Amino acid sequence: MALTNRTDAASATIQPSAQPYWAGAWVEKFDNSSLRQLHRKTFAGLSVVFVDLQCEGPTSQDIRVDCGRLCVTLDERGGQMEGRVSASRRVSSRLDTMYPMSLTPAGMPFWAYSDTTRHVTFALFLFDYATVVPLIGEDVDVRALAEPRVMFFDERVLMLARLLALECNDSTKTDLLYGDSLSVALLLRLCRLDKLERAPQRTAIAPHRLQLAQDFMLTDLSTNVRLDDVASLIGLSPAHFSRAFKQCTGLSPHQWRLKERLEHACRMLIKSPHTIAQIAVSTGFSDQAHFTRVFRRLYGVTPAAWKREAR
Repeated sequence: MALTNRTDAASATIQPSAQPYWAGAWVEKFDNSSLRQLHRKTFAGLSVVFVDLQCEGPTSQDIRVDCGRLCVTLDERGGQMEGRVSASRRVSSRLDTMYPMSLTPAGMPFWAYSDTTRHVTFALFLFDYATVVPLIGEDVDVRALAEPRVMFFDERVLMLARLLALECNDSTKTDLLYGDSLSVALLLRLCRLDKLERAPQRTAIAPHRLQLAQDFMLTDLSTNVRLDDVASLIGLSPAHFSRAFKQCTGLSPHQWRLKERLEHACRMLIKSPHTIAQIAVSTGFSDQAHFTRVFRRLYGVTPAAWKREAR
């Protein structure tokens, strides 16, 4: 199942694709609980949902879905909500962490059980096994995504979940290249949870293919770019492309494009008659305020102050 339309040239127009079936997977309700969806966004290979659950009493409910799912607890009060493969069989031991996680394949029975929990905020990462394969690449064994892993903890998974939470909570224009990179990084981490050895290094991108990818990312700075589209343009999986691109440039695709956008904005601030608000939109920021926040974070001054000092 393709997530996006493929492009044959750097100048091709990217057409939005229909949402995959797993992007809408959802558990409608919990017994004795109030369930509220906070945010939802879809990135490369993942639909990310953040949910707030207020428990009014004990709950034991099968919350299986028809796609792969990672559930990460981000906040919990009143006691730990437990993931179970059956209503009556608890996990072998409770985790000494407030951030338990569970990975379940499509259609697997998965029970959420608690008799004391009062409030839970958790993140759901929904995916389709077949979709992940072209994203990750042939050098990574994705079969780990089809194996249940109930009530575990991984520091890097938590870090990536929190970064994706920030992306979903951000009301400004989302940088899809960044979100896609986080999505692929999370899927890679899940595939390698049982691997202690370091994955073999792949060779860097050939110079002409690197240039093609960079030209594509610079074709229109005012629009979003999908990681999958850039990678497919030069015949690589998104995961391989991200690793090789950083090996070549020292920056991730998102960091590199953001740097180019800001450098282009600086040139426009000096030479262009356009207002700062117009420059912000033309370089892919949602508005002047968004542009100013990012500019100040990287340059230490506002665009207006930088423009005055550059004259």
